Amino acid sequence: MSSWGPRRSAVKRTTGKSGSGVESVLVANLHEALRQANRCLALGLFASLFLVGLSLDPDAFVTGSVSFPGVIPPLPIQYAQIALTVVYWVMPFLTDFSLARADRIAIHLQRSNPELLQAAVTYPSIATTRVHGPRWVATLVPPLVVGFAGWKKGIFSFSGRGLILLGIAVSPYLIVFALRLRKSFGGLAPDGHGD
Repeated sequence: MSSWGPRRSAVKRTTGKSGSGVESVLVANLHEALRQANRCLALGLFASLFLVGLSLDPDAFVTGSVSFPGVIPPLPIQYAQIALTVVYWVMPFLTDFSLARADRIAIHLQRSNPELLQAAVTYPSIATTRVHGPRWVATLVPPLVVGFAGWKKGIFSFSGRGLILLGIAVSPYLIVFALRLRKSFGGLAPDGHGD
């Protein structure tokens, strides 16, 4: 047992008035995990769109380099494509990590205070929206867009190598969709008003 984490018996003893303090930390952590999942999904979507833009029309960049916001210096188009590919491909794994953490917190809250969990999952995020469209767009558009660009450039093809590359490119998003975002976080379906 690690010395830095609370013991289960210590947590069970604080379910009185101080238990609400533990629950408020859990709710804050749940919201942060959902916020991180939102950021990862948005970054993956934008990386796929920019990657397609760079792949389909590299001549549109007259300077031959791409500037990113922040402290990153301008990159040649080939390096920008590599950077965007890495961001595109890593984001579903980080999304899955954040949503797995949110699931573990939700399981704990479901045992201790189901009403608090129901209130906590009203947090506005891609994962908690009951309407299917935002979840589907955030997880299915990036692989479709990258797959289209890859086919157009000849990277993906019906050869064995091309199909393997296509599978590697699209499978992380499809797995996140199938395992985490096919349904709304918390399992809620759309109501009569759409959400």
